[in-house]
Amino acid sequence: MLCHAVCTAAFATVIASEALVLLSTWWHTYGTMRIARASNQDVSMTYLLLRDGEPPFLRLMLGLLIP
Repeated sequence: MLCHAVCTAAFATVIASEALVLLSTWWHTYGTMRIARASNQDVSMTYLLLRDGEPPFLRLMLGLLIP
C-alpha cells in the first residue's frame, strides 16, 4: 500500500513539473509574439511554438499520461 502511495505521488510530481515547463514555454512564447507584433512583424503563434520546442513537451506529456 505504501508503494502505491509513493508511486502515485512521484507520478503526480513528474506531471506537475512537466506542466510547469509547458506553461512557461507558452508564457514566454506569447511574450515573444507580443514583442514581434509591436514591431509590426507578422509572426504566428504556431510558428513560435514549433520553433520553441513545443512538440517534445507534448510527446513527453502524452507518454506520461498514456501507458
